[in-house]
Amino acid sequence: MGKINSMLRIVTQASEAEEELQRISNQGFNPTEMQHIASRVRETLTQVLLKGDQALLESLPSFLGKFRVSGSELDAAYQQVNQDLLKAIQETCHHLLKFYQPKVPKAWVHFAEDQVIIGKRYTPIERVGIYIPAEASKGLMALLLYSICAKVAKVKEKVLVLSPEIKEQVLPGLLLAAQETGITEIYRLPGVQAIGALAYGTSTIAKVDLILGGSGDLEVTLAKQMVTGKVRVESYFNYSNLFIFADSQADPLVIARDILAQAEEGQNSAAILVTKSLNIALQVQEEVEKRLQDRPTKSILLEKALIYSGLIIVVESLAMGIELINNFAPQALQLAVRDPWSLINQIHNAGTIFMGYDTSKMIGDYFGGSAINLLGYGVSRYASALSVETFLKQSNVIEYSPLALKKLKPTLQSLADTEFNSP
Repeated sequence: MGKINSMLRIVTQASEAEEELQRISNQGFNPTEMQHIASRVRETLTQVLLKGDQALLESLPSFLGKFRVSGSELDAAYQQVNQDLLKAIQETCHHLLKFYQPKVPKAWVHFAEDQVIIGKRYTPIERVGIYIPAEASKGLMALLLYSICAKVAKVKEKVLVLSPEIKEQVLPGLLLAAQETGITEIYRLPGVQAIGALAYGTSTIAKVDLILGGSGDLEVTLAKQMVTGKVRVESYFNYSNLFIFADSQADPLVIARDILAQAEEGQNSAAILVTKSLNIALQVQEEVEKRLQDRPTKSILLEKALIYSGLIIVVESLAMGIELINNFAPQALQLAVRDPWSLINQIHNAGTIFMGYDTSKMIGDYFGGSAINLLGYGVSRYASALSVETFLKQSNVIEYSPLALKKLKPTLQSLADTEFNSP
């Protein structure tokens, strides 16, 4: 079905749809290539561990003489950024604070019989590190989301590391956003060196307890895997992905725009439409092609992304569509249907769910916190999106009275005897 020369293909066979989803899920994972990259990453991390600041200085490009951003550079950012962007950043911070503040978990205590007390308390992680790579299409929003979420959790220290390859016209906006969210300790380092410095610490950069960011960067992903245990890390490999489940009343133009917006994030960022309506599938395909013609400067990159990671799947039944969604476990799911709430209980594996015709992923990216939900393909089958809880540690609190302990003594003795007497 669909036009032969279309960049965004339509498939109607269940077996072909499953094969295509599997192919998209596995993109970017070449075992042989990863083995060579892993060896190089391991050597770089070793140099950071052994040589500290010297290894960091040796990694800098020639135009940078130091890796810490100075106070004068931070001050200059406010002069280099236009007032519209400053206002937008401040407004976004306000919305994000309102979004996350009600979600801080509360400590609780339960008083049981025999004067037994059990409870749970939450304490913030003391120091977190955020890395923003050069190719991050939404580096500004990721920074705001991470930093605001940490701020709500009352994290004491936040450190930001920016790739030296970030474009100079983009840099002031990131420096301003960092300051607006309370970050003043900022460095510029390549990805693997950044992860090593944050994980191991150097004379200049104190080690952190949690590392976030670097989504879609394979070297950073491997580095994060290698330092796990020394430090806690955010989920590893995080290509952005979007599923849209649409009925026959959905607006093809709106869906086409959402698909193209997703494609702009890179060739491995999946944009997948699932629908029972062949008519909607064809209309969306046509609208995408029209929009591509209107964007000549971006058409090559967008076409490449759609060829590699774009797809329209026409399913025979609602149950088949739900099954595909749960199997793929998308980071973001748009339910562009008349009654999305009737489907919500059937969706078991999705990071963030956008309800109805008018709630696009972009709204969530900027004000609803979905850009912080960087779960890779299938990760939402077993993990939850980043949240305030990510920046908190949980402690169980237990107190037993002499009476309660006396009653439990035979049980405890039996369990202890069994464990200690086991071969």
